[in-house]
Amino acid sequence: MIATSALAALSFELERGGDGEAGDEGATVWLCDAAALNAAALAQRFVDDWAAWYGPALAPHAAAIASLLHFEARQNEPEAGQVQLMRDGRHAVVRLPGAWALPVIRRRERGLRIGGWSPDDPHDWLDAGWQALPAAWRRSRGGRVQLALRMRMYWGALAEPAPGPGGVSWRRCRVRADALAVTPWAWTVERGRALAVTGEGGSVERRLRGGIGLMLIQPLLRIERPQPPAGSRLRAGGQALLHRFAGAAASRAPAFCARIAADEAFWSAALPDGAGDAATLAAAARRGAWLRPASRAALRHGRGTIEREHVVLLPDSPGGVRSSFSAALAASPAPEAALWPGLPALDTLAAWRFELDGGRPLDHQLETLANALDARIVAPTGPLAKGSRIVFVGHGTGGCLARFALEALRQRWARRGWRVEALTLGSPHLGSGAAAFGPEVWPTPALPPGQSDLLPDAVQARAGGDATRLPAGMWLFGAVWGPPAVDDADVPGRVIDDLQQPPASGDGRFTRHSTLAGRTPRAPGERPPDDGTVVIDASPVLHDRYLASPGVRRQVQRALDHLLGREGSWA
Repeated sequence: MIATSALAALSFELERGGDGEAGDEGATVWLCDAAALNAAALAQRFVDDWAAWYGPALAPHAAAIASLLHFEARQNEPEAGQVQLMRDGRHAVVRLPGAWALPVIRRRERGLRIGGWSPDDPHDWLDAGWQALPAAWRRSRGGRVQLALRMRMYWGALAEPAPGPGGVSWRRCRVRADALAVTPWAWTVERGRALAVTGEGGSVERRLRGGIGLMLIQPLLRIERPQPPAGSRLRAGGQALLHRFAGAAASRAPAFCARIAADEAFWSAALPDGAGDAATLAAAARRGAWLRPASRAALRHGRGTIEREHVVLLPDSPGGVRSSFSAALAASPAPEAALWPGLPALDTLAAWRFELDGGRPLDHQLETLANALDARIVAPTGPLAKGSRIVFVGHGTGGCLARFALEALRQRWARRGWRVEALTLGSPHLGSGAAAFGPEVWPTPALPPGQSDLLPDAVQARAGGDATRLPAGMWLFGAVWGPPAVDDADVPGRVIDDLQQPPASGDGRFTRHSTLAGRTPRAPGERPPDDGTVVIDASPVLHDRYLASPGVRRQVQRALDHLLGREGSWA
């Protein structure tokens, strides 16, 4: 366990506002050196002390923060001391005991400086994390350790400018923002003993947006073991190559099978005839994907009825179609009721869902998608295909799958009379940083193949050296995030916030620059460029709330009408 003195050594300095706002007299910090800080304990502490931190006037916003904490306490968040081992066998993250909590009341964006730790005696930090590792790791000859600070902000309100000097209005919300700060020091260790400290020291500086919130800062150890001997590396490399090209089960995300099995209860209630049996689920698990009906028209296709207008929903990894498109779905589906009240067009079209394991290599995903579409959608039409269309609607990383599938599928089915189009919602077309795949910044080698295939260099290489080049006729939706009001959503918003950058640079997971492929949105009514790409700034919206916005839903409907040929085609 980390000594209290090691925790207490850290200092926190919030930039002064200059207008007499609360907190200018110094940051209020709650230090907790408990061996097992968990979400339930944090929620209870907040209930006990919020009035002293915020004051009665801010009670509604404190209540929003409390609801976030209680929601998280029900999600079985990992506790201190938990070890997460990366699939590459060389990287691990240990959540150390202890934390700091800072109530934040800021009218404007301000700086936060964290400092005070010393590299002279790092053993308190190292011992706590090293002893939590498996024995094989502790016996490693050498290694490198970084101390990082996981920063989690629970926002109960964000500040919006108001008339008058220093005027501000508080927009109530429930948003959890995750970020990571790596300290200036790293240690070289051997058998658990610190041998050398690298780094010049100093402090970590971040930017905080204006608002009312609670910042929780928890220390982490990021540990890297040495490369294995040459023979071991060769065997590991051969196994990785086999997994990559064969789509082996070892590359499958562990949650994939459990997720599709759980989601089938929802889809079976809405489309009983489209439910998959145990054998179908097992086959999907082996492939890492499956294509299933998501509307009654899709159920009819190939069963004596030929549908010509198809929409294929591609979800954001690691979630499924149900989570990615929840804002448009019915909460409690019934066989005769509308399944897509938020986007009624999908109830009238042959809508399909492609549930996929985003950890599989991107090439494997593309091949599986093409084969599934061929078998379930294209083949049943036979010679009646002329004038038929498939439109991909991709959310997040699912949009990247659509983008890289588009040109190949157009060539594959052009002679059979098919048109293939795509629109994407919040998709990282210029590549995604590693931070977007989780609340921590994992080392790149530890990412599963399907995620490392979407890092910026990989995307640029796949796009022929120019990531901004897109297949003709795509529609791209991107945004800067804005907080949903407390009553707008049952589930709180969750974002990844890069506190090194100016606040609000993206939709909470991917930057707007990437989701719009580096392009400038066109003015309403302005004709798109020669390649027919339509770029729409959907701000403000959270990454998982695109379809919760009525304006975005109208634009998506317009895009579907256009891409289905109801308004001609610019492609």
